[in-house]
Amino acid sequence: MADTITELPVHLAERAAERHPLEALHEHCFDEGAYRQGTAGLAAACLNIVQTWAFGADNGGGVIPALGGLRESIFGGDVPDVGVLPLFRDQAAADGLPHRYRWHLLVACAAAGERLAMLEVSAGWGAIAVKLEALLADMLQLPLEGDALSERERTEIRIGGAVSRSVAWASLVDPVLGREQATGLTAKRTAVEKVAMRFSVNVFQALGQQSWSDGYAEGVRDAARKEAREGKKKAADEEVAGPAEPVIGDGLTSELEALFQRPGDGTVEAIRTRMLKTAVLVVKRSAVSEVVLKDLPGSLKSILGIHLSPKTAAALEHVREAMLHEFPHAGSVVDALMEGLADGQPLRLRPAVLVGEPGGGKSRLVRSFAERLHLPVATLDAGNCSDQAINGSPRRWHSSYPSLPLSMVASSQIPNPVIVVDELEKAGRSSAGSIHDSLLSLLEPLTARSWRDQFLDAEIDLSSVNWLFTANSLAGIPAPLRNRLRVLTLPRPAAEHLPALTASILRDIAHERHEDERFMPPLDGEELAALAAVWGESGSLRTLRRFVEGLLAARRHGVNPS
Repeated sequence: MADTITELPVHLAERAAERHPLEALHEHCFDEGAYRQGTAGLAAACLNIVQTWAFGADNGGGVIPALGGLRESIFGGDVPDVGVLPLFRDQAAADGLPHRYRWHLLVACAAAGERLAMLEVSAGWGAIAVKLEALLADMLQLPLEGDALSERERTEIRIGGAVSRSVAWASLVDPVLGREQATGLTAKRTAVEKVAMRFSVNVFQALGQQSWSDGYAEGVRDAARKEAREGKKKAADEEVAGPAEPVIGDGLTSELEALFQRPGDGTVEAIRTRMLKTAVLVVKRSAVSEVVLKDLPGSLKSILGIHLSPKTAAALEHVREAMLHEFPHAGSVVDALMEGLADGQPLRLRPAVLVGEPGGGKSRLVRSFAERLHLPVATLDAGNCSDQAINGSPRRWHSSYPSLPLSMVASSQIPNPVIVVDELEKAGRSSAGSIHDSLLSLLEPLTARSWRDQFLDAEIDLSSVNWLFTANSLAGIPAPLRNRLRVLTLPRPAAEHLPALTASILRDIAHERHEDERFMPPLDGEELAALAAVWGESGSLRTLRRFVEGLLAARRHGVNPS
């Protein structure tokens, strides 16, 4: 048996002692309590470090104007002006900012909400994880004990922290990218660790959709606490940069390719290009007057001047299978709705109206489709609303409110939510107008890009909002509006579809009753035969549900359904 090693060899000890600027910055921000102040505290701490250097260095004076511009853009208003942040970063670099401090500016901009900066910070943490994995692999070749073994354990903790932060930042930019990042970075981990990482990604995505700033800050605090409990050493010198420091800007592609472990296939550059091209500036900050801005709700302020990344498609084949399982009679409709969608691409549904008999499950189908795509959904009953239900109302009114599409974008923080309008043909007309009038401009891409919101009194871009409609018939839908929609006819379900349809209804009933669906067995042959006899060819899922509820009641009372 080989002799154990209690002290790391010099070449491994030197590698273990290296600290990337991101690691040193994270430790500094944790020690100073910056994370407790949320993203504003994180951004301020990063800028303060660079400012201290600028005031003390002989060549730091040239960087001060760019730092002032960054600080004003991040803290000068209620919402950071993320559009100008890359310009100030480039200016600081051109004016002589040392390379190690550029990571500080990237983290500050990422904390302010700039998505490209988030992506580059994610790449930096990922490169750290890859480098530490190589170090750990070399350590595992040796029989370590004592201090050497403790150093190996600290390296494993550092890897976990770096992976978590890389996945967190990537997930906040794009959940699909976050999942891919987690897959690449955990390729060599154990099955248990992979499950834990998938859970971590899901948590970060959920937090990101609700309150990404609080979610990230809490995630980093948790990682830091774990590292502290393991006795992690404080960085000896914050300004020491590792020799293999990732490159900002043009080096982003190579860094991310290393993370995905697919160098040269173009995937990373494609993701980066897609994210830059598909982000949507829904509301320009300059378009909203100071008078309006003063009393604007916080949810609307959060999207002013922000390029929002659209929700992207994922696992579309599974979505199709699930839809056909739930709606076995509607294969043609499902395929039509999915036309043009592709995994990894923004979810942009072609406007369509689903026509079918009353009670046929039209509303249920379109809502289920949107939910399986993980898109937020709002439903509007055309028969009980006027155009103001979509348009909102002018601010001069005492009870004014924003348009429905803008409210959905603000609440979901994505530019492509789904709005379902039920029974489109029943929309009436009053002194306030009809929703048909509003929809004409919202369904036209050119006018939707510069649609005037009455509440903001400004032009906004709603061209990415997805619209789906249902109708019992096309009569009552104006021809100009019909021409903007694909007309999809929902087939009537038949007796052979009963097993799948009733299984779906049973799941719904179990969910509504807060019961475990496993304790609600499927209908047997005798029950299905009884259903087929009374349901006949009506095709109404509403009627079918009433019959299923009757069968369940008969079960409870021991009554034979025949």
